[in-house]
Amino acid sequence: MDRKGVIVVVEVRSRIRGPGEGHPPESSITHAKRERMLAVAGDLSRRYHRTSGRPMPVRLDVIAVDWPAKGGRPDIRHYPDAVRRPV
Repeated sequence: MDRKGVIVVVEVRSRIRGPGEGHPPESSITHAKRERMLAVAGDLSRRYHRTSGRPMPVRLDVIAVDWPAKGGRPDIRHYPDAVRRPV
């Protein structure tokens, strides 16, 4: 839960890549995966509403981690509110 009382669901994707090699890890989130994440968010919100009597917002974040192929520090990217239901 964040400071504003929003439930935060985080999907973490990582890959070992050399410079310019392959696709970034966040590109591996497919339509089906987004749908599963949205289903989890909806379920969490409904469960919280049943137990507390008030609606609970849910945010879906993505964290992508590129691990260098030859050692070193990873490149970490955070995408807050990255997955939303289409309007």
